[in-house]
Amino acid sequence: MKRIIYLFASLLITVGGWAQPLPCPPGNTTTSSSSGDTTICNGGCATIHATGSTSLRSTSDYTITSIPYLPTAFQGGNPVLVNQDDYYSPALQLPFDFCFYGTKYTSCAIGANGQISFNPAAPNAYCPYSIAGPVPANSNAATYNTIMGAYYDIDPSEIQNNAGSITWAIYGTAPCRTFVVSWYNIPLYTTGLCPNQFGTQQIVLYESTYAIDIFLQDKPLCNAWNGGKAILGLENSDGTQTAIVTGRNATQWSAQNEGWRFTPNGPPTWTFTWYDPANNQIATNTATGDTASSSVQVCPTVQSVYHVRAVANSNCDSLSYWDSVIVRLGTGPTLTGISGTNPTGCGYHNGTITINGVPPNASYIVNYNFNNNPQPAITLPATPAGTLVLTGLGSGTYSNFVVSTLTGCLSNTVGPITLVDPTVTIPGTSKTDPSICGLGDGSLTLQGLSPDSTYLLSYTVNNVAQPTVSMTADASGNITLSNLYAGTYVLYVTIRNCSSNSVTIDIVDPPFSASYNYTIHLGCDADTVVFHNTSIGAFHFGWNFGDSTAQDTSNSPVHIYHHHQVYNATLYSTNYHCQDSMTQVLDLTHPLDAAFTISKDSICQGTAIDFVNSSVANPPVTYRWDFGDGSIDSAQSPPSHTYPYSGIYTIKLTVTDFLSCHDTAYHTLVVDTIPYAFIHATDTNFCVGKKASFDAVFPDRGSLGITWDFADGQKLYNQWPVTHSFDAPGEYDIKLSVDYSYCPDTYAIQKVIVQPNPNIYLGPDTTMCPNEGSILLADHLNSGNPLAKWLWNDGSRQSSIHVNEPGEYSATVTINGCSASDSVSVRKDCYIDIPNSFTPNGDGTNDYFFPRNLLSLGVSSFKMSIFNRWGQEIFKTTNADGRGWDGKFNDTPQPEGVYVYVIDATFRNGQSGHYQGNVTLLR
Repeated sequence: MKRIIYLFASLLITVGGWAQPLPCPPGNTTTSSSSGDTTICNGGCATIHATGSTSLRSTSDYTITSIPYLPTAFQGGNPVLVNQDDYYSPALQLPFDFCFYGTKYTSCAIGANGQISFNPAAPNAYCPYSIAGPVPANSNAATYNTIMGAYYDIDPSEIQNNAGSITWAIYGTAPCRTFVVSWYNIPLYTTGLCPNQFGTQQIVLYESTYAIDIFLQDKPLCNAWNGGKAILGLENSDGTQTAIVTGRNATQWSAQNEGWRFTPNGPPTWTFTWYDPANNQIATNTATGDTASSSVQVCPTVQSVYHVRAVANSNCDSLSYWDSVIVRLGTGPTLTGISGTNPTGCGYHNGTITINGVPPNASYIVNYNFNNNPQPAITLPATPAGTLVLTGLGSGTYSNFVVSTLTGCLSNTVGPITLVDPTVTIPGTSKTDPSICGLGDGSLTLQGLSPDSTYLLSYTVNNVAQPTVSMTADASGNITLSNLYAGTYVLYVTIRNCSSNSVTIDIVDPPFSASYNYTIHLGCDADTVVFHNTSIGAFHFGWNFGDSTAQDTSNSPVHIYHHHQVYNATLYSTNYHCQDSMTQVLDLTHPLDAAFTISKDSICQGTAIDFVNSSVANPPVTYRWDFGDGSIDSAQSPPSHTYPYSGIYTIKLTVTDFLSCHDTAYHTLVVDTIPYAFIHATDTNFCVGKKASFDAVFPDRGSLGITWDFADGQKLYNQWPVTHSFDAPGEYDIKLSVDYSYCPDTYAIQKVIVQPNPNIYLGPDTTMCPNEGSILLADHLNSGNPLAKWLWNDGSRQSSIHVNEPGEYSATVTINGCSASDSVSVRKDCYIDIPNSFTPNGDGTNDYFFPRNLLSLGVSSFKMSIFNRWGQEIFKTTNADGRGWDGKFNDTPQPEGVYVYVIDATFRNGQSGHYQGNVTLLR
């Protein structure tokens, strides 16, 4: 754990310095100016303006720049945190208010790990040294509301012989004083990890501009402690804003002789407040930026002076400026009327307009519209009679005349007035219609024009504009247009920009139409229609019969329709110039549709069904019903019909209409057989657990499925044959249920007897010693049952046997055809088995020598020794349950060969044995 020394040093407060500081950053400047001094006319308005410019910045944001390394002297000043590690100094009164991230502070605390903190909880508090990661995500109490220059784990308590210090000092005079904090030759926190490494750095706070300089004379790097992390920069009070030097946010870095400046760079805001001559506030505008402007419209009735107050604001300071604008008044002329003279000829520009009511002997500016389009302003002198005369005017409408003085005062508005050219007329017209429909051999003539004069002829045909043509009237004053098609012609002529009245002439084609009538002949498979063409003016025809057949070009065709429905038949007529068509509806519907429904499409044998006739036909109609079983009926809706036999029947209804045409409808009916069911069992008397087979016999037409219920809680569905065994003896009624769609469900029951399996017990496994006589093995459970029969594995058929040798013995008892078996193991006892070889090769098989056998259970004491061929005892054990000899002596594998064993054993029957022999070791 890092050690913390609780020492508090008294503050030595002095004002002054021990070296020259850097020049102050440029101070905040703000200017403001207003514009718009003007003269307006009585009743008019003016827009006046104000513009402000400032270098004032908010501390909501900072720019970071590299600056020359020019620190103030690191030594001298007021010492703090003498021999104190990981603590903040007491609160230090600042010589000036200092704005940091939008808040002005009058005091601060110096951190032992290279910080100046404005956190009100920092003075005399613990200063955390551990840096978890980059800020703001990994902020802590040592980074919030703090200048970090640089922040890393240094240890003032390790300063020896006053070789280092933390001091603060004040330099300069208002408004450019500086508050300087220096960390000089401060050891890095070591615990033996970062020896002989020292940091020297300085933080400078500037009055007025709130700029911050950081100078790093020596910032070493020690990766062995705290990950070597350090932070160089600023963070606000809640960790939402930071200004960190790139690459130095909780990273590993070192620096020498560096300078960094953090300059406030938040945008300033402006407030412009306007006041009238009576000092009443009339408008307020706000804006953001180094330069901002404000405008307001005023409409004074007397000469007035307006004032504006421009205030530039940062998030800590503001600067104000006042300025003013003068607005003067003037008047315009009063117009009393307007008159004009028309041009003397078509297209001439010798008309005039006279404006009355202006004061004489002065010049004025005239604005007006011509045909609703604004014209350039013109300046005219007034006549001695107080008029303004506009000359060189052509025909048109002149309006919105406004006269203004040269100072901009406006008159009232007069106008409109219209100048017109002399009129042109078309006294008469004549025409010639086309000779046939669609032929372009018609003509029209305009009469009564000036002989031998050239006109521009403009016209439309059916409201479609045609190209204008230049034409000269003949000696009789006529203009003729030839090769014309039928249509409505609207015409007028123009000469020297003067247009005539318009005339309308209809040029009409001779009669033309497509028409026909027809005669219908109905039939069973097809209908025949005879068409009669009655068209006028056409000599080429096309028939569309409306049934997807090819077009017919006959004059009056005969057509066969193969479907009884409604058709649209169209006749197209043309003379290669005009065309027409006629469409008529042919109703050939005489439906014949045999249709009926039956109450059910599947029934049980002997059940009746009903019929509903839904056929459509034109009367008189006849019906014929064929029920598929030899029965016939002619009613429209026959009575119910019963089918006495099962089978599949086809029911037919034939309908004949008034044309002796007929149609037939069909339905298929399935008649199911009356059901039955029984069970075929392979065995009806068997033992518990034995599988018996059962098969189902039933008609499957119309069957929905079967269910087996074995009366023991078990059921099976839709399977046959099936096998089943019973877990308990007894009598069971097996039920087979068969479900049908249309016939009644049925079932069958088969009784079976399940015999119990007998029990047999020959007793527990036992042992026998050699030469001790036979032992008795018997079925004690069933020995008195006269129905029981036995079979032993030695062929005996009695309830018991005598055995003289160890071995496995089993017996099967059978009662009422059901059997059960048991076995007993007779093991040898009172002797041991000794192997004659073993293979200690580590394969898990025969790796040890030991007289072990599953039957050798009677040994009560035991001793075994192994000797090599020289008589040396190389193994010895008295553990009858051990593993035996592993083929090693003193943990060294012995060579292949023959070894001598000596074994002494005592058995539980009191006998003892001595065994000696050879065993072969193989690998």
